[in-house]
Amino acid sequence: EQALRDVRDILTRHNASVWEVAIFIRFTKVATSSWLANSAEGGSFRNGETAMYIEMPVIEPIDFNAQWMAFYEAPYKEVVETLVRTYDGRIHLGKNKKWLFQLERSEGTYGTNVTPFNDAVRALGVNSRFANDFAADLGITFP
Repeated sequence: EQALRDVRDILTRHNASVWEVAIFIRFTKVATSSWLANSAEGGSFRNGETAMYIEMPVIEPIDFNAQWMAFYEAPYKEVVETLVRTYDGRIHLGKNKKWLFQLERSEGTYGTNVTPFNDAVRALGVNSRFANDFAADLGITFP
């Protein structure tokens, strides 16, 4: 409940909105069936507990200079940083930016979940063919 209040307060302070489609709230059970899913057990997420998704689709302008983009993104960046740092939030793995994945990694969002994932990569003999910046930002390493 407090997380939603924080989102509201941040957007209000910036006089910002999510005018395209609003904010969606979904719930799911935390599970052990994945190491890196948003609902994976790990970090502060415990198997069987309920996790809440706060989805905030934001239009990405294509012709803003760096100064305008920083101004435009500021409220949404603050929301995400607050959710990750204060509430152990997890960002969508397919719909975000490099700095957010790095933030999750520095905050230990997935706990030790990356370790068994890396162990599986090595055990399966997966080589660097699949290595990329996205994997590196998550902490995935290749032999």
